[in-house]
Amino acid sequence: MSDKSRPIKQSDGVSSVNLKRTINLQAVVTENFKRYLMFELSEQTRLLDDRYRDIEKKASVLIQEAKEKGDDRAVEMVQGQLANERNQYHLSKSEIVGRSEQAKNLAIDSYFMQGTIEGFVTVKEGDNLYEKLGGMTITVKDGIVEKIDPIGVRPPSQLSAS
Repeated sequence: MSDKSRPIKQSDGVSSVNLKRTINLQAVVTENFKRYLMFELSEQTRLLDDRYRDIEKKASVLIQEAKEKGDDRAVEMVQGQLANERNQYHLSKSEIVGRSEQAKNLAIDSYFMQGTIEGFVTVKEGDNLYEKLGGMTITVKDGIVEKIDPIGVRPPSQLSAS
């Protein structure tokens, strides 16, 4: 049995199982949502900056200790790791800046894909597995669920053989 399924009951030869599935989460863009999104992005920036400052401080200490020991190889290793962290920092920072620009330009009442969450669905004998495991989108407006829509997934028997 995979780690993505858990038996929940079995009686008289009838069993059911909980399976994990992915659910899309989208938001209707409002002024409140835009403020929230900008706040979240600024928090990500602050945390990223704090983390990078900590890495630089620790690297500086390690480099100084290695120099005092005359360990040139350790100095080069730490400097290389710091260069990798610096590159990752700049990539992440530019991604957040890009997302901030996108957030500023979101049109009110448009949809914004916030991401995915995992949910469970119970499947039992006789269920259409394709329908049960098919995609789903939850639409929220200022945090309130407005709609829950299945994503049109067709079973193989309904697909054309083109």
